[in-house]
Amino acid sequence: MPGATAASLTVTATLADDASLWRVIVNNAAGSATSIPARLAVVQGTIAPAISASGSPTPSMQWQQRANASAEWSDIAGATELAYTTAPTTLAQSGSQYRAVAQNSAGSASSLPATLTISANAIAPAITTQPQSQSVQAGNAALFSVTASGSSPLGYQWFNDGVAIIGEWQ
Repeated sequence: MPGATAASLTVTATLADDASLWRVIVNNAAGSATSIPARLAVVQGTIAPAISASGSPTPSMQWQQRANASAEWSDIAGATELAYTTAPTTLAQSGSQYRAVAQNSAGSASSLPATLTISANAIAPAITTQPQSQSVQAGNAALFSVTASGSSPLGYQWFNDGVAIIGEWQ
């Protein structure tokens, strides 16, 4: 299945997929990490939308960074999406912190700071965001995603009900 070796996997759900379990193994030179299984529920009919964050008017996003816990926050130029990927890092950046700030005319909200740790040694993978169980209508796509940390390159192998999906480790 194309895409079975990336951080996300999209499957077109059929009724036969109902209650199937999906998991991923992430690996690199230092080891591997296995996600918890995510269950796919396939239903006939409609599904209500789900929203994870809201604001009215729709808030804008700005990522910020600071050199350490006692430094001032500063905006990262151009970092206005829901996710932020750092530029290539150096050991000197270890300990720097990042946060997201959502803002609209009614106010603002900041995420908790995330501290960047950089090591000269290979770091074994760790799954930081597990795949989430899905409920989709038959014939629609289900997207399973995982977020992992660790030394690059990271490899991904997805499994359906314990069986590896055909594809090479990426």
